[in-house]
Amino acid sequence: MPAAAFFVNWNHSGDDLLPVILVIFNLLPLSIFLAIMSVTIILNFGIALVMQMMAVVLCLAWLVPCMILCSVTALCFWQAIHFTRFMIGILVERRIGITMSPHKLY
Repeated sequence: MPAAAFFVNWNHSGDDLLPVILVIFNLLPLSIFLAIMSVTIILNFGIALVMQMMAVVLCLAWLVPCMILCSVTALCFWQAIHFTRFMIGILVERRIGITMSPHKLY
């Protein structure tokens, strides 16, 4: 039963998939935030600091909920991947158990 043992070890291995998924899911909102902040810094360089603070507050009001939503979505996606791995592992173990069981002759 080495194939099932390999599958179970792969199923429960401590991989670092969650941080990768979090970075991928949050990369777009963060890059949009940085682009907007870069443009407002360049445009507001000679204007009052109040305008820059207003731009920061508005951008953060958009970024924080977006990051929370993207993080929760990434966590759900990660849970779905682990559940799928777990179910595939169970199905493989059952399939190997069925093929290795002695067959009855009728």
